[in-house]
Amino acid sequence: LYPVGFAWLLESVPESRYGAASGAFARAYGLGSLAGPLACAAAAQRFGSSGMFAAIAAAGCATLALGVVRRS
Repeated sequence: LYPVGFAWLLESVPESRYGAASGAFARAYGLGSLAGPLACAAAAQRFGSSGMFAAIAAAGCATLALGVVRRS
């Protein structure tokens, strides 16, 4: 998904902002790669394997809601 997201990013920002946008994208991707497995492991340990899937669903819903709010 990284190449698709990065391509979409570069289509969405002016050329003069490529550096800042790509840095922010890489930082967010890295933080998600770090925090996601840790959060899912904690949820699975506390609530069982279904807790992991609930945490993933909650993160997806939060991301979707943030996208809707930002578009308005």
